[in-house]
Amino acid sequence: MGRLCIVGLDCLTPQLAFEQFAHLMPTLNSLRHQGLWGTLESSVPPITVPAWACMTTGYPPQRLGIYGFRDRIVGSYNEKQFANCLTHFEPYLWDRLSDKGYESRILSVPLTWPARPLKGKIITGFLTPDDREYASYPRECLEDLEKLWGPLQFDVDGFRSGNHAEIVESCIALSNQQTQIFASWLKNEPWDFAMRVDMGPDRMHHALWGAMNGPQTHPFKNAMADYYALIDRQLKQVLEALGPDDTIMIVSDHGAQTMQGAVAINQWLINEGLLVLKQKPQKGQSLHPHDIDWEQTQAWGAGGYVGRVYLNVKDREPQGTIEPDQADAFIQDLLEKFSKLQTLEQQSIQFQSYVPKRDWPGAQGHPPDLILDIEDYGYRALGTIGYASAIQKENDLGEDGANHARHGLFVMHGPHTRHAQLENASLYDVAPTVCKYFNLEIPEDWSGKVLR
Repeated sequence: MGRLCIVGLDCLTPQLAFEQFAHLMPTLNSLRHQGLWGTLESSVPPITVPAWACMTTGYPPQRLGIYGFRDRIVGSYNEKQFANCLTHFEPYLWDRLSDKGYESRILSVPLTWPARPLKGKIITGFLTPDDREYASYPRECLEDLEKLWGPLQFDVDGFRSGNHAEIVESCIALSNQQTQIFASWLKNEPWDFAMRVDMGPDRMHHALWGAMNGPQTHPFKNAMADYYALIDRQLKQVLEALGPDDTIMIVSDHGAQTMQGAVAINQWLINEGLLVLKQKPQKGQSLHPHDIDWEQTQAWGAGGYVGRVYLNVKDREPQGTIEPDQADAFIQDLLEKFSKLQTLEQQSIQFQSYVPKRDWPGAQGHPPDLILDIEDYGYRALGTIGYASAIQKENDLGEDGANHARHGLFVMHGPHTRHAQLENASLYDVAPTVCKYFNLEIPEDWSGKVLR
């Protein structure tokens, strides 16, 4: 059995890679037509953090205690903490491989900071702090790498700025740099398992989705197509660094879709009399704890790809107003009120609700009291306030035409991989598939299955 290489492409969208831009991606689609392929259902919620952590540990967000980029600290109205790999204590795939003596090369996988020791090398990924301390293992690895390739780019800054030229340039630079580093590792260093994740596709989707679907005269109409073609050429570079006995996986953590609209979740709570402010807000104003009359407030929320609602529960929050034994009834009443909302097209809003403490027994960390997936993630949630209506058309964080979609993609090709299209696959299947490849024991409490 040869080595196993995973190329992660954040947000790469099956409908584009397998259909609309298939003619621009001959390498990817040649692998697809010869190997195992399909779509991967993402985590709930389908966002970079926690999705990559779920894929690489085998556990769902509630087991990891990771529900988004930042989670609030219970007992405080204003303190939040960024998720990192110390938020949870579950081993990553490369930890399990290290225990069995396998050598790994890990590049820019989200939620790996601070770098944990392993048999091999790791450069941490998305959410690595600016000071870059603990961004690699061994510690000197990052410094050695930057001597060869220049300052390492972890992400694309300002991808909602509307400066399309600058965003495209930064996404291309990020993808090129990572590909060169990764291919060099694959060619020149010893390894059994290798994985990298490129954030560039996600940033391109958010910034250029509107241009892609806009008029032919838009100066960046073809930027997305050109970028997908670039991704394919880079994939060819990686393949050229592999041997005939090696196997490759190409995966994405979720897809993208048109942002249909948004629900200003805090504005809706204000309109329902559940969130009370000390004074009238300005349009698009961020909600700060000092703006809230906590003695009159029963709930507040946070924006993002899903709606997150927190209850002001007595004995849990500093100025709680809801009796603990009334929380469940309050949530049901809140859901009934939410069901009366209508879309921009005056249709009933479709939503899926999750009550973590009820629906996910043993949920770790500090989950929201309620999570709302709105219009199958076609609507995002806004945390800002000051709107006449809770229903809005645009994102409040800057120009952004895309929301995340429930499914990413999967392609696996190697000398021992059969050709078949997968059905009902999820990102939780990646971890057991890797373990099976290396004949590692698959934990009994994993929900995923081996893809074959």
